[in-house]
Amino acid sequence: KASEIMWPTVHNAMHDGLLGNNDGPLEDALEAGYRGLLLDVCWCDNQDTQERVLVFCHGICGLGERNFGDVISNINTFLDDNPTEIILINFEISYGNPKPTPHEIWSAMNQYDGIAK
Repeated sequence: KASEIMWPTVHNAMHDGLLGNNDGPLEDALEAGYRGLLLDVCWCDNQDTQERVLVFCHGICGLGERNFGDVISNINTFLDDNPTEIILINFEISYGNPKPTPHEIWSAMNQYDGIAK
């Protein structure tokens, strides 16, 4: 059972820049053996289009911000390259106004082949 396994986990896994919790990007953590990812999800304005987009951020837009699709695609690539591995993802949705809903996150993940199946 998953509840009986200790999972090496990365807090604020998407953030490795200014004031980051990690020495390297999420992708390096996966290669190092971490299989639990704590990811903050926010709605932020796209600087180019001014549209509201779902991104990974560290509490506020612009801080540790990573493109949602890039992160999900990179996780999917890791899983394709390592088909026996399992990754647990904890989405923190405590930021934003409005906050992203679980349905919105799931819908966004479904846009990427392989990750939500």
